[in-house]
Amino acid sequence: MAFVMPKDMKPELVPKPSTETLEVSEYPPGKFAVMQFNGEYDRRKSDYERVEQENIDRLREWIGTKEKIDEDQRPIFSVFDPPGTPGIMRRNEVMIRLLLQ
Repeated sequence: MAFVMPKDMKPELVPKPSTETLEVSEYPPGKFAVMQFNGEYDRRKSDYERVEQENIDRLREWIGTKEKIDEDQRPIFSVFDPPGTPGIMRRNEVMIRLLLQ
């Protein structure tokens, strides 16, 4: 799980983790292609890898040759809804970092 802080928030104001299993990371700014998809995206489900790969493939197909993908960076997934939200109503996103040209 990750939280995204506003870009104007100073790093020293980001709350400190209450346990050693959490960490604060800073990612460099970049340009991303983003695609929204609905449905369950849960790492505990047996088909999560299939769902993940299908959505990565769909976004890569949409990007096509319009942009160059930063192949050194793994796609990022965002999940927005609480666990009680029915699967079909859940909103998720996959983000692929693009190379700046």
